[in-house]
Amino acid sequence: MLNVLKLGKEYTKSQLAEELGVQEILENFGGIAETKNFVLLFITMDKTHDAELPMRLEDMPRLDRYNHNYPYLDVFDMEQRTFNWDSPVGMNIESPIIQQFVKKKKSWFLFVRKYYQRWANDNNPNLNFFYCGEIEYHSHKKGTAYPVHIISTLKEVLDNPASGLKQIYNWRPKNYKIRLDEFRKLENLKMNLCEKFSSQQEGNRLEFKETFFGNKERGENDTIKDNCLKTICGFLNRSGGNLIIGVRDEEEHGIHNITGVEFDVNYISDNDYLDRLQNSIRFALDDGGIINQHIKVELSKCKNGKQICVIEVQQLPNSHHSELYGDIYVRQNATTPKLSRKKHVEWLKNRK
Repeated sequence: MLNVLKLGKEYTKSQLAEELGVQEILENFGGIAETKNFVLLFITMDKTHDAELPMRLEDMPRLDRYNHNYPYLDVFDMEQRTFNWDSPVGMNIESPIIQQFVKKKKSWFLFVRKYYQRWANDNNPNLNFFYCGEIEYHSHKKGTAYPVHIISTLKEVLDNPASGLKQIYNWRPKNYKIRLDEFRKLENLKMNLCEKFSSQQEGNRLEFKETFFGNKERGENDTIKDNCLKTICGFLNRSGGNLIIGVRDEEEHGIHNITGVEFDVNYISDNDYLDRLQNSIRFALDDGGIINQHIKVELSKCKNGKQICVIEVQQLPNSHHSELYGDIYVRQNATTPKLSRKKHVEWLKNRK
């Protein structure tokens, strides 16, 4: 349907709604307009102006002013043929609309403008958006919980754009270098976290597993997966802890070899792997809220270029417990034994 639009041409939202026959374009949240068949992303690059504010900035509540003044990082990288953008405040990588982009469930199309100032002292408000073509998810960077910084691939690029679009291609926000530095610091923290975990020994609150599903040499293995699930169950029932996937614990040599989650038989991509892993945990252990409330799963890149998966488990309250296939597991030192039927009953009684 969007083949009626010309790459690099400017359009107003009203023109697009009429041209494409979809009124959803005029009613959108945070510049994301979802239709039945596709999604349009409208980005105002320079947000130091009063971009599409519902009222004057000085009349807005404090929280709304904060959301507007958030240091968004929306930039083109024409060498990499990417468009990097921050999701709206209040959305992160788990938000349904962002997940649609990540999982490529619908086609997304990008429209950008330099700025738009509704109020006085602006005789030439920029109402028009340049059509920049279709974009696809490439990767993302996590900073604070909200929003998420997304790197998207430009499927079409004008090599000789008109001057207005060329300015937007080259535009950088004032906080550009500061935000890039923040991302580098976060990446370094993750690398340090990787080194920190790999230098520790297994115990009450730490367990290493080379893979979650099995390895690429021998294929999928339910015993390996169940051992991981037992450890998570044991952490939930005791004092919490961290299960680290992608580390081979070589006790006889006293070292931990970082093999990376890429060695896992089910690793295809970061997001696909996290989805498979979380679905496996949810299917086996979830009682309606464990995953969201007590288990956090995240990938961390190590200095050798490989990634580990940190499954951070918080202890369940005494009013709840976790079972795996009807059995209770409780972490004890560096092991996770199954309780006998007698101890099972006693443990539940003492827990209440």
